[in-house]
Amino acid sequence: LRHNATADEPARLATAVLSRKQPDVQAFTRALAQLHTSGTAVDWAPWFPVDPAPQPVDLPTYAFQRERYWLTPDPGTPTSASGGHGDGNDTAFWDAVEREDVEALSRTLGSPAEQRPVLGELLPTLSAWLRQDRERSVLASWRYQSAWLRLPEPARPALQGTWLVLAPADGEGADHPVDHPAVRTALRALSEHGAEPLLQSVSTAGPGREALARQLREATAGTAPAGILSLLPLDETAHPGHPELPGGLAATTVLLQALDEAGLDAPLWCLTQGAVAVSATDPLTSPAQAQTWGLGRVAALEHPHRWG
Repeated sequence: LRHNATADEPARLATAVLSRKQPDVQAFTRALAQLHTSGTAVDWAPWFPVDPAPQPVDLPTYAFQRERYWLTPDPGTPTSASGGHGDGNDTAFWDAVEREDVEALSRTLGSPAEQRPVLGELLPTLSAWLRQDRERSVLASWRYQSAWLRLPEPARPALQGTWLVLAPADGEGADHPVDHPAVRTALRALSEHGAEPLLQSVSTAGPGREALARQLREATAGTAPAGILSLLPLDETAHPGHPELPGGLAATTVLLQALDEAGLDAPLWCLTQGAVAVSATDPLTSPAQAQTWGLGRVAALEHPHRWG
């Protein structure tokens, strides 16, 4: 379709409601949008349902104009420790604390006049706590959190077959695993539950994927492991080639690649110690090992059959 307009004629717009590259509804919607953005009055009423009726909203501002376009919360919405919960006395109490108003706080509490100096000394501390609590509440609402729930004690699991246990070699690169209590505990637990543990020492100082895959093939020659338990994350020493990474984390990344190259399909379990806290009284002693948990989430999404 071609239209030749003379210089004194207004610009004309031609739009197609059908397209071989788009579904009919999508092409028709696109045509209406082109008419609307070109200034043509489009009757949108037949296009939208009557109830609820659509409401126009302003588009977000240009990013570099530094103008806020987030929805503004209702001023009456509780966002802090005062929260608006409870009766009017609670609200009056926290309002007085926020304003550091000794007179109002004294009236709310019904305190005698001789106690007002004590309230005056305590009020700045209460007000500071309230502000900090509000900030913590806002920050907490922006974060994702993992919650641990205690489950009933399961029945004693029964394992079968060979389990390949990978332990980090010591700092000098010897051929025996680090004498770590977790290694002995893991070997004993596997044996007590019916598995046959096969211990292998892996250097976390930088064996390549091919070298590690060759070691895994040689270690499992003639047997197909039912599972693989890696204690490599326990090594928190800096990787020689990448000092910003723990050696155990780097070795675990290489391990994920080497398992595919070695043709081992058994699920992989990684053991950490002190990497996460499951309760307020559980000490977080090894936050560096928590990086393995982050790696595990990615690995579980990309290789769901691989991550135990």
